[in-house]
Amino acid sequence: MNRHSRSFLWPLLVVPLAGLGLVGACAPDVPASTPSPALPASAVVAAPPALPELPAPLGGDCRIEVRGPDGWLDRGGASCGSGGRIGVLVVGDMGWPGPILDATVAGMRARCDAGPCDLGLLAGDLIYGDGADAALRWRGVWDEALAGLRLPFAAVLGNHEWRQEPNPHLKRAAVFASDGRGGLIAPGPSFAARLRTSDGRTLLAIAAVDTDSVANPGPGMPGLGAEALAAACGEGAPVLWLGHHPPSSEGLHHTHEAHVEAAL
Repeated sequence: MNRHSRSFLWPLLVVPLAGLGLVGACAPDVPASTPSPALPASAVVAAPPALPELPAPLGGDCRIEVRGPDGWLDRGGASCGSGGRIGVLVVGDMGWPGPILDATVAGMRARCDAGPCDLGLLAGDLIYGDGADAALRWRGVWDEALAGLRLPFAAVLGNHEWRQEPNPHLKRAAVFASDGRGGLIAPGPSFAARLRTSDGRTLLAIAAVDTDSVANPGPGMPGLGAEALAAACGEGAPVLWLGHHPPSSEGLHHTHEAHVEAAL
């Protein structure tokens, strides 16, 4: 989508905590995977100026944890869901602040008022336009809009953070510099996260992957994120995989979704 398009908001996704209805199926032979290559030096720039602190997500009795090089890292409190279900709010292609994004956030808030939302997923195309203005634009998208929902949000990159407009590396830098800010979970192009109870049970795992590495592979791309998939699938819990390009979409996004599906 482009900056003139409406942000794309999925209906509230309800994940059952037991029995059938897993959102993502994990193959039993998921490989340990080869580590993804490091980001190119051009993707590393100075962080934007320091900003005022944002309110933390409302939290709850569970914890959000992200897989790091040496194990799982605590990222704060989160709701455990209710009635045996977890409500997940999913939105993508929201990378331009203004009336369209404001209307989308209002719709998200109304949806959460109608049925509890426990966590959010941002499915890429987070910042449109020239990356030279990325820090300011991302502040409008995240700090001044989505963060106000007071949910932990896991985010992945889309094609607009890798190409399309000039200076995409500045967009990636702006997003990654905001990791942990106001509940944002965006430590890198791919990662695994989990929602965990106080007694050590994983209720839900998330595999956040970089689908643009499959859609448009080339030098400097980090790879899909097989490590993230393996870590999430190893939790023995329902798994959501989060990526920008949807598989099995009959080519409605540039015709390359079959490659994404095959890679997954």
